[in-house]
Amino acid sequence: MKKTLEATSKHMQLMLGFATCCFMLACTTKQQEQGIQKQSKVSLIRSYHANGQLDQIGAKVDSLRQGYWVWYDTCGIVQGECTYLDGKMTGPFNLYYPNGNLKSEVYGVDGVWVGESTTYHYNGNVWRKGTLNNDGEYDGIWEEYLEDGTLYEKTLWRAGKLVKTFDVDE
Repeated sequence: MKKTLEATSKHMQLMLGFATCCFMLACTTKQQEQGIQKQSKVSLIRSYHANGQLDQIGAKVDSLRQGYWVWYDTCGIVQGECTYLDGKMTGPFNLYYPNGNLKSEVYGVDGVWVGESTTYHYNGNVWRKGTLNNDGEYDGIWEEYLEDGTLYEKTLWRAGKLVKTFDVDE
């Protein structure tokens, strides 16, 4: 298990380094096309838990998070992953349980969670699902389920305000 984590960590560092170089090349090319002369500082960021395990890894360009970032728990198991653009979360954002099952999935745009959002029970069954508007607020129908998959609650939201709670047939 430890070798797998070390290999994964080394592989991740190589991938991040390559992705950062590609990103910087694309940025530099775009800047040159626009006649902009700017030297960017690129850093591979790694932080560690008190026990020495990798806590998080990702890249920063001019002090802003860029590209793919991964977070680990104190045992080296992936807790979460997302992508940043100019310091703002953009794209899929996933969190995981220690058993590797998906805990939640949501999509970010300019640092705001938007669109479909789903949270799962530890056993992998859906716990809560619904939609977030462009301000990151509950909007539309949201459903909550028990661990066995039984619908527990159904609500209607508009711009982060609860409008109605529906009766759930038992």
